[in-house]
Amino acid sequence: MKKFLLQYSVIIVFLIIFILGYYSGISFEDLFTNLKKLNLWQIIVIVVWFFVIASLSIIGKKIILNFLGYPIGFKNIILIHFTSISAHYSTPAKIGFPVTIYLLKKLEDVPIAVSTATIGVELFVSVLITGMIGLVGSLLYFSDRLQSFSNGLFVVLLAILIMTLAVYLLYKKSDKVRVFFSDLKESIKLLSLRKIIIYLIIQIAVQASITVHIILITHFLGSEINFWFAMVANSSAFIIGAVSMVPMGLGTRDLSMVFYLSSFGVPSEIAILVTAVQRIISTGLGYLIGLLTSAIIGINTIKSMKD
Repeated sequence: MKKFLLQYSVIIVFLIIFILGYYSGISFEDLFTNLKKLNLWQIIVIVVWFFVIASLSIIGKKIILNFLGYPIGFKNIILIHFTSISAHYSTPAKIGFPVTIYLLKKLEDVPIAVSTATIGVELFVSVLITGMIGLVGSLLYFSDRLQSFSNGLFVVLLAILIMTLAVYLLYKKSDKVRVFFSDLKESIKLLSLRKIIIYLIIQIAVQASITVHIILITHFLGSEINFWFAMVANSSAFIIGAVSMVPMGLGTRDLSMVFYLSSFGVPSEIAILVTAVQRIISTGLGYLIGLLTSAIIGINTIKSMKD
């Protein structure tokens, strides 16, 4: 299944577009006509902005590691960032996190507790920001579906409770787990309130840049959406795609994005194309760069073994 998704991800994206277009009463000719509105310079802007988003994320990783006492050069941070993205987008189990931990240990000798703290803070802050924006936005604009959102929130809280209980049982039964959490606690203690606020600002900047990306694509395709609506659409789709555990969030994230964009006034044919273009640029390009960085790390490892 994973191999199929990796090899045919682009085809799957277009299949999703076809299904969405069919049920929306939109023909492929209409979609293609709107897609042709993109000029070469606009495509270049969209791609360049992808690297702006990636740069902010990389800076965030570097800063949090510096705060934890492990200053790392940009070269290895970039390699680790894109390699973990490739792993994220190719597996249903979010294996990018353990890949990041392994590579930080392998390339920079960062203790597991410190790299885990880095990922934990990054994950907590990003999910907190997108989750709050998605929840507040959904409650404000879809109050008639409050019961459905309440049920979804209950499921998420129940999952968190079960995971917390599982971790607690492991903590009680394993000395190694207790030592690990002790080291993790000491690492997190290094983060003062000021440092957390600085990192929070960086993550807000990341989400804002993704929102601008959506606004740019929407504008280039001949429609408009304001900043708040675009941020709610992206945040909600991100959370739904992450919770689904589907590799690359294929389908769940896309359907959610189209639903929110359409609900916020973007024509259905434009909403479908915005979702497709953003998906191909962010997921596709990120995955391809990740394959390249994985190869670079592999070659460097082989060279070091020979030396």
